[in-house]
Amino acid sequence: MTFLFTDIVGSTALWDQHPEAMTDALAEHDKRIGNIVDRLGGYVFTTAGDSFAVAFESATAALTSAVEILLATRNPVKGLDLPVRIGVHTGTATLRNGDYFGGAVNRAARISASAHAHQIVVSQPTVDQLGADPPDDVSLLDLGIHRLRGLAEPAHLHQVRHPELPAEHPRLRTVEGPDDTLPVQLTSFVGRSREVTDVGDLVRKNRMVTLSGAGGAGKTRLAVRVATQMVADFPDGLRMAELGAVGDADVLVEEVAQRFGVTPVGGEPLLTTLTETIGAQQVLLVLDNCEQIVGPVAGLCRNLLIRCPQLHVLATSRQRLGVTGEVVYRVPSLALPDPDIEPGAAMAYDAIRLFVERARLAEHAFEVTDDNVRHVVAICRHLDGIPLALELAAARIRSMSPAQIVQRLGQRFRLLTGADRTATPRQETLLSTIEWSHDLLDEAERTLFRRLGVFSGDFPLEAAEAACAGDDLDEFDVLDLIAALVDKSMVATGQGTDAATRYYLLESIREFAAGRLDDAAETATLRERHAEHFAHCAETLQAMQRAGELAEALRRLDADEAEYRGALRFSTGTRRHELAGRIIGGLGYLWYTAGLYREGCDWCRALLDDDPVLSDEIRAGVLHSYASVLSGDGHADRAIELSVEQVAIRRRLGDPERLAAALNNLGNHIVDMGDLEASSAVFDEAAELYRELGRSAELALVYCSLGYGQLVRGDYGDAEATYREALAHARDADHPMSIAVSMSGIGQSLTYACRGDAARPHLVEARERFAELNVYPGVVTGDTMLGLVDRDDDDPVAAARHWLSALNSPGRPWTEDETYSVLQYAASIIDDLPTAAVLVGAATAAYDAMAARPPAYVVADLAATRTRLVAELSTDEFGTQLRAGGRRTKDEAIATGTAALEAYLAAAERTETSHAD
Repeated sequence: MTFLFTDIVGSTALWDQHPEAMTDALAEHDKRIGNIVDRLGGYVFTTAGDSFAVAFESATAALTSAVEILLATRNPVKGLDLPVRIGVHTGTATLRNGDYFGGAVNRAARISASAHAHQIVVSQPTVDQLGADPPDDVSLLDLGIHRLRGLAEPAHLHQVRHPELPAEHPRLRTVEGPDDTLPVQLTSFVGRSREVTDVGDLVRKNRMVTLSGAGGAGKTRLAVRVATQMVADFPDGLRMAELGAVGDADVLVEEVAQRFGVTPVGGEPLLTTLTETIGAQQVLLVLDNCEQIVGPVAGLCRNLLIRCPQLHVLATSRQRLGVTGEVVYRVPSLALPDPDIEPGAAMAYDAIRLFVERARLAEHAFEVTDDNVRHVVAICRHLDGIPLALELAAARIRSMSPAQIVQRLGQRFRLLTGADRTATPRQETLLSTIEWSHDLLDEAERTLFRRLGVFSGDFPLEAAEAACAGDDLDEFDVLDLIAALVDKSMVATGQGTDAATRYYLLESIREFAAGRLDDAAETATLRERHAEHFAHCAETLQAMQRAGELAEALRRLDADEAEYRGALRFSTGTRRHELAGRIIGGLGYLWYTAGLYREGCDWCRALLDDDPVLSDEIRAGVLHSYASVLSGDGHADRAIELSVEQVAIRRRLGDPERLAAALNNLGNHIVDMGDLEASSAVFDEAAELYRELGRSAELALVYCSLGYGQLVRGDYGDAEATYREALAHARDADHPMSIAVSMSGIGQSLTYACRGDAARPHLVEARERFAELNVYPGVVTGDTMLGLVDRDDDDPVAAARHWLSALNSPGRPWTEDETYSVLQYAASIIDDLPTAAVLVGAATAAYDAMAARPPAYVVADLAATRTRLVAELSTDEFGTQLRAGGRRTKDEAIATGTAALEAYLAAAERTETSHAD
């Protein structure tokens, strides 16, 4: 049978507006349709409200009836317009009690529901039944394949055309049609497997999900990917509306209504028709690029979600929409590798994979190799893993190497322009993408945004308040404004090690903000405020460290390291000497305990070489810092000169506590130069001052300094006793750093005295304490000494593991010679004798170049290893390898030692496995 279904479009509104007239009009409507159907042999098996369901034995009769029905109802009926739509389908059905049932009947009804006013839609089976003999003046327009609501099998649909009927209609109201599908992506979707899963789970559990993130973060691609994989979850289909060009609320509703094939009916508001059309359908609506029209989008979503109980919305926006029940998912940047990753391992990271795939579109032979991996990784890291930025950079591969791209990233806004002529203007370049977001900010938000460009890395709220408030921006407004910038994806958030929220700008966004800061002529003012704030922070860290809160002070230094560097660049570069001096004086001891000797030296030199005019207090602090890091960097002779000047200033200032600290520092440097007698008098004066002040913690450190001098000289018994006295004072003060240093000293004294069993518990505890304090030089010493204990305990494999850990530590050792002592210890156990000779040569050359002599134990151990190698290698080969080691830079020597220890451990593991088999 061929089934014909009719329906009056918008009848609900007509009944509401014209209840009396509708009664008469509907009676006339039914009469006209009934007459046509009877005349052409149709059987009306169902009427419901204003609808007819008619069965025909002939497809031609059904189609003729459909045309005549529309012609008969196209004019007003009893003064009312009654727009009719018709669906026709041919198939097999079951007749029971005068009614038809089955899939064909249901499909005819769904086809009718997909049509618009004055439109006839027919299925392919009906067209097949017509053959080559359609009714007079009738032609068919192929509408393609569509999925009908609630039906598993898609339908091939056609529109009936007739000279007296409208030819143009909106897209059909089907679940999915050729003009109403998700956009086809012309490039591959890379990575994001976790994000796709997470967002999919959110959409299933929540009716409103917004993907937010910075411009170019890949929100649209992620939304399309998620929607594509959720077809089965929404039997009534998917709809997607691109709102980037939509500017007002009316156009917004029209744009979304078009996705559902909804057009205005009579005087009924379009939103009402839209919600009635969606009704209880299980639909996923994707709204893309909502940020420029947030308020209207939020209002529309609220209305749709309230009135359409099965509707789910997935939106993309650079800021949250603020709809009740909305879940915001911040789209992260693509995963990035560490800078020194190998080529093979690099491809496991999404950012690298995306760059490479897009680069191959520009140059099909492009590969990540040993030669370019460092530069490819640098590109991805500098661009923060932002997909749009990576794609724009990858497009340059057709004319530039990765190394050349890296060199030009300083001009990224000129470099990263697109070649895709079909891209929207806001995505043609990296600059236009950021400008699009910036233009959506209000004036106060723009002010704070550009001022945040003063920061070099991530920062806490109080830093933003201190540096950015002022002029027309109130300090109390900063919190609300920064929260708004986070919501609008111009500022990102992270969590510090203390679980407090920290804020940061992606590198490209920060560069844009800094440019706006220059344009506003505020850079100098903001940089001074920034430097002043971090000078105060440096002084706070110094006070914390002196109060025994060293671990927290080091944590804060690490968290704000980039900001201190920025503050020092500004203050030294602009000759704000006092400001730079406050920062250097505050951070010096922390640089020393963290092993940041070279950096500390560079900043101190930058200040003092400029012949600064400093107050005595600030100059003394700078001298103390400079001497500490110089000594750690192997320049104890110069450190003594600076400490002597500092002691003189402290005597002049009459501050006994700081004088004692200066004397202790001076004594340490004298010990490093090997003059133990001269150091004793200096230490004695420092100790006496601390006794008078009742400062047990500092007194403990003086005893540790004395003990170290005895250790260097080889008086291991005296050193142990002195360190134990230091430990007593440290425990009396309950000072973590003093306890750790004392315990380490006892362990070293016992190790050098060949009492490894007694040394081990002291070294283990000291290492653990240093680790808790984040004092990496102490951790390195612990690994170095535990390796010696293991070696002397005839466990060279365990020793190798400790020494490898020491070489791979993120921090440097206390003294320059300690790194080379680890290399010479490694030479004492490895089986590769030529490499062992290279390591001995590197250590020998380094000790000869240092102003200070290494500890007596180190000298004796080196001599023993040389003797072994001379006995086992030929004289010529030993001399050749020794000279080769002497030519190694420090980094080269460390790399050689690391490789040798790794090879030794690998061979030991193979031997152990073989024995087990």
